[in-house]
Amino acid sequence: MQPWQVSLGVDLGTTHTIAVLATPDGRDQPLLFDSSPLLPSAVYGGAGHRLLVGRDALREGRLAPQRLEQHPKRRVDDGAVLLGDEEFQVVDIFAALLRRVGEEAVRAAGSPSRVVLTHPATWAAPRRQVLTAAAQAAGFPAVTLVPEPVAAAVYFTTVLRRPVPDGHALVVFDLGAGTFDTSVVARSPGGGWQVLGADGSDTLGGVDLDAAVVDWIGRPLAGRDPALWSRLIDFPDVEDRRRRQQLYDEARVAKEQLSRQPTATVRVPLFDTDVQLTREEFEQLARPLLEEAVTLTAATLTRAGLRPDRIAGLFLVGGSSRIPLAATLLHQRLGVAPTLIEQPELVVAYGSLKAASDPVPPLMSAAPMSGAPMSAVPMSGVPVSAAPVSGAPMSARPTSGAPASAAPPLFTPPAHPAPHPAPHPVPRAPDRRLLKPVLAGAVALVLLAAAGYAIRNQTTTGRSGDQGSGPSGTGNGASAPGKPAGGQSITVSRVVWYAAAKFTFGTVTYQPPGGAGDGTLTADVTVENLSSYPLTRNVFATYRSSGGRTTKGRLADAGQVPAKVTNPGRFTFDIDPAEVGDLKAGTITIGEDTEALAVVPFAEQTQATTFEPREVLPAASRTAGRLRFDGLACTLSAALLDGDGVNDAHRQVRDGYRYVACRFDVRALGPVGDGGQDVGPLNFRILQPDGSLLAPLNVSARALGPDEVWRDRWTWFEVPFPLPPGAYVLQLRYLGPSNKDAPSPANTVPVELSMA
Repeated sequence: MQPWQVSLGVDLGTTHTIAVLATPDGRDQPLLFDSSPLLPSAVYGGAGHRLLVGRDALREGRLAPQRLEQHPKRRVDDGAVLLGDEEFQVVDIFAALLRRVGEEAVRAAGSPSRVVLTHPATWAAPRRQVLTAAAQAAGFPAVTLVPEPVAAAVYFTTVLRRPVPDGHALVVFDLGAGTFDTSVVARSPGGGWQVLGADGSDTLGGVDLDAAVVDWIGRPLAGRDPALWSRLIDFPDVEDRRRRQQLYDEARVAKEQLSRQPTATVRVPLFDTDVQLTREEFEQLARPLLEEAVTLTAATLTRAGLRPDRIAGLFLVGGSSRIPLAATLLHQRLGVAPTLIEQPELVVAYGSLKAASDPVPPLMSAAPMSGAPMSAVPMSGVPVSAAPVSGAPMSARPTSGAPASAAPPLFTPPAHPAPHPAPHPVPRAPDRRLLKPVLAGAVALVLLAAAGYAIRNQTTTGRSGDQGSGPSGTGNGASAPGKPAGGQSITVSRVVWYAAAKFTFGTVTYQPPGGAGDGTLTADVTVENLSSYPLTRNVFATYRSSGGRTTKGRLADAGQVPAKVTNPGRFTFDIDPAEVGDLKAGTITIGEDTEALAVVPFAEQTQATTFEPREVLPAASRTAGRLRFDGLACTLSAALLDGDGVNDAHRQVRDGYRYVACRFDVRALGPVGDGGQDVGPLNFRILQPDGSLLAPLNVSARALGPDEVWRDRWTWFEVPFPLPPGAYVLQLRYLGPSNKDAPSPANTVPVELSMA
C-alpha cells in the first residue's frame, strides 16, 4: 500500500493560493476554486468576526473596501490585522485560506492523508510557525514544510526533465504578484538540494508594477484636476474606495495585456476617460523595479560563489515573471537564457509534492543559510511562540498520525471554527537585503528517481497513411506495426524554422506504458524566439511512424518564450505501443493543416523541410520622392518575424506560399501638406515574373510631419511557392502627400530582389 493515498500541496501566495492534489492513480492535478486553479488570497472581515476568502472576499470588498485585505501574506509579521472595525489574528487569516483549500480538496478527492505547505527560503522560524499554527487551526494537525525554491528546483528536474548536474546550481527567479524571491539551489552530495543563497523583497511584485502604472496615469490627470485625483486615490468615502479599486484592477489587466499586445487601455473612474499605455511606456515604468530584482539575483549569485559556467538553468516562476522585459534583463545581465513555462504560478505547488516524496530523508543538524540543506521539513501544528524554533533535527514524518501503512485523513475542519488565540508578538523581520535570516533545522531531500509528470493537452489519432520510405528495422527495442514496442531513444540533429522561432532537435525518446494504455514519445528541442514579441501561440505537431500511422501532439514545457530568448522544450505525443514503429524511420511535422509544415525526418539520409529564412535584399537606404526608406531589408521566409504587432508576429504562411517581409525606417523629407505625408501599403508593390503586381498584406498607414521618422516598420507580401522563374522587383512608390497620385515610372523606384 502507498504511504499516502491522497496528497495535497499548497502554495499560499501573496495574491493567489494554489493547491495540487496527487491521487492514488499517480496523477497530479490542480485543485479548482470556482473553475480556476487560482484562489485569490484575499480575506474579508465580515459581521460576527467571520472571515470570507477568495472571490467571495473580493466581491464583498467592493462594497466595504476597509474590511478587505488583498495580500495577507505581506502581513505575516503583524500579529493582527484590522479589517474594518474588528481585529483578526494573522494566524486566523491564514487558517481561513487553508480551510477553504481543505474543503475543496475533500470535495474533489476525499480527505488528504498528507499535506505539504511551501514557504519562502528566507522565512525564519517565527514566520514558519505562523504557517504551521494556521494549518493546525484549519484542521491540518501535521504538515510538511518545503522551501519554495526547492519545490521549483524539483519541478525543473522532474517535470521539465532538465538536468542539474553535481557541482551545478539552478537559479530560481520568483516574481509573484506581491513579493520577489531569488535563490540559488544546488544538488547536495548525498541527494536532495542545498540553498546556497537567497534574497528578495516584500515590496517588489506585480502589485508594485500596478501602482507604477496608476502613478503614471495620475501625473497628467492630477495636474488637470488635483481635487478629483485626490478623491480617487485618497478615498475619503466608501464609493471612492470602490473607484480606486476599479482603477487598480484596470491597471493590472493592462499590465497583463501588455505581455501579449503592444498597447492597452486603462479606464479611469471619476474622470470618465480612457488612457492608452504602450508596451514601451510600461517597460520604462517597470524597468527600475525589474532591474532591482535582477541586481538582487546577480548579487545572490556572487555571494553564493557560483561561477557562470556552473549555472544549470535560470527558472522563472510566479505570475509576474511573464513580463517579457524580466526575461530580457536577466538574459542580458547573466548571459543565461531563462526558462519560463505557460503557467509559472503553478510551479511551486506542483513541485512541493514531489519535493516531499521521500518518506525518510537523512537528518542533518542545523546550519547557517549559506549552503544549508533545504528539504521537506515535517512539522506539527504547534502554537505560535515568540521563542525561536530550536535547531534540533526533526523527524522525517509528521509527529502525529498513524503509521504510513494506515495513514489517516489529516484534514478535519471544525464544525464551528473558533478564532485562534492571539499569539505572542512576532517581531517584524528587517529588510531581507540587510539581514539574512538563519534557516535552521533543515532536512536533506532525496528525489524519487522515477518521478515524472507531463502537462499534456493533445489528442491521438490512428489514421492509416502511405507506407513510410525510411528504414524499417526494429532496432533498439523497436517493433513492427501491430506489435508492442519497447523503449527507444535516438539523437536527431535537425534544425527547422516555424512561426518565427528556430527549433533545434536533440533526443527523441519513446517510453512505453507501465501497464495498459498509451506510452509517451518526446522530442527534446530548444526554441529560439527570433521575434521582438513573446512566442505565446500553441505549436502543434504530428508524429508519423515507420508504418505510416499519425499521432497528434504539441510543444510542451517551453512556455511563453520571451523575445530574443531561447527556452528548452519538448514535443510530446501519447502513442499506443502498437503504433510507434521504428523511431529511426519516424518523422515529425510541425504546424497545422492549412499551414506550410516544417518536416523533421529522423533518418539522416532523408531531406528535411527547414524553412530557413533567406535574405533577398540586403539593408540599404532608398529614396522615392519625398520618402526615404532607411535600413530597407527583405527576407524570404515561411513566417512573419514581427509585422505590425503581436497579432502578426509568429504567423506561419499558408501551404503553397512564402512571405517576402521587408523592414525599414521611413522619413518624410522636407515640407509636407497640411494633412502630413501619408505612408502605407499604397507605397509598396512587388512585380512578379508574369507581370502581375502583388499588394502587401499589412494595412497600417500614418501621416508624417516634416522630417518625422516612423521607425521599425514592416510590409509583407505572400508569393506563390515554389517560385516561378524570373525576376521579382519591389516597387517603392511616391504618390504625393495624400497618396492619391496615379503610379507611374516617374514616381516608382524599382528594387530587384534576389529570389533565385
